[in-house]
Amino acid sequence: MKLAIVINDITPAAGTERITIMLCNTFIKKGHDVVIISCYKEFEKISYEVSSKAKIIYINKNKPKNKIIYWTLDRIKIINRLNKILKNNNLDIIIGQSFPINFLLYFCNISHKIIACEHIFYNYYPKAIRILRKYIYKSFYKVVVLTDKDKLKFSEHINNVYAIPNINLFKSDKKSDLKNKKIISVGRLVKQKGYDILINATKDIFIEHPDWELNIYGTGKCFNELKSQIEDLSLQNNIFLRGKSINIKNEYLKSSIYVMSSRFEGFGLVLVEAAVCGLPIISFDCPNGPSDVLSPDLGILVKNGDIDGLKNAISELINNEDLRIKYAKKSKIIEQKYSEEIIYKKWDILFSSSEQQQDF
Repeated sequence: MKLAIVINDITPAAGTERITIMLCNTFIKKGHDVVIISCYKEFEKISYEVSSKAKIIYINKNKPKNKIIYWTLDRIKIINRLNKILKNNNLDIIIGQSFPINFLLYFCNISHKIIACEHIFYNYYPKAIRILRKYIYKSFYKVVVLTDKDKLKFSEHINNVYAIPNINLFKSDKKSDLKNKKIISVGRLVKQKGYDILINATKDIFIEHPDWELNIYGTGKCFNELKSQIEDLSLQNNIFLRGKSINIKNEYLKSSIYVMSSRFEGFGLVLVEAAVCGLPIISFDCPNGPSDVLSPDLGILVKNGDIDGLKNAISELINNEDLRIKYAKKSKIIEQKYSEEIIYKKWDILFSSSEQQQDF
């Protein structure tokens, strides 16, 4: 089968881009021909390793200026060029990554071939956009969402929705021994990730447990703000903004607790990665991924935004090594649940299914 994956920009080091490349590599491994069509090319090199068998097509190099007239003209050019590329490549299936891209694909007159993928939770967009999205997606071949909760929401209006979680290709032969007094969190330093909440939640913990530390790995625009917050709370000896790690697996293995403090997530693949390394996991029950990953009783889910609840959960794992071990033993279930073979089977069913909805 010849597949195209259309994305805004394949080059940055971000979640959707990483997932796109993992899907591409898996599809190629399973015998499909794959072309990645990137509307833009911000960086010269793609941030993640993509199969040498993948074909990459860039439509534009530079993104448009912010003024609405430039943005509109650019979108018209993108649609025209995209339409030509799709029609000239004799494709079986076109996979659009996120609603802004699917909106462009809608104007290419090939909706019967399009699988629209959503990478954020259902209510992320304002109501007007959700109404437009509902109208557009009704004409597409299939819609793929990341969680069962999102499938239920989309299925209220659309009858061609499948829930397929993100694929996990992260591997580790070793597991954490849970002995190091280290908490870890991984993600971009942006408001969505809730690191300001996490810092506030741990300030009292480090008074009681000054020998423990929190290591946050990632880069982003909130670095200075978070650094100032840490300094204002005099937590420089306990909380560290480590930047981007060249070997994040080693950092997982040197840690004993993983915490996700996100305000919202599309899925939360880092939870699966932490599980692969045998870490017990604490997460806000934010919309919409963590409850799928950690259910049933595979980790500690805290009411979304509940600072005291997050603090209490972290304290509980710090004080109870047996509880850490209990959750760590369950991490194998999470790892298997999102393995390449399990997730690809879902895609394979989708590719070969008829127009009628099938549950799996």
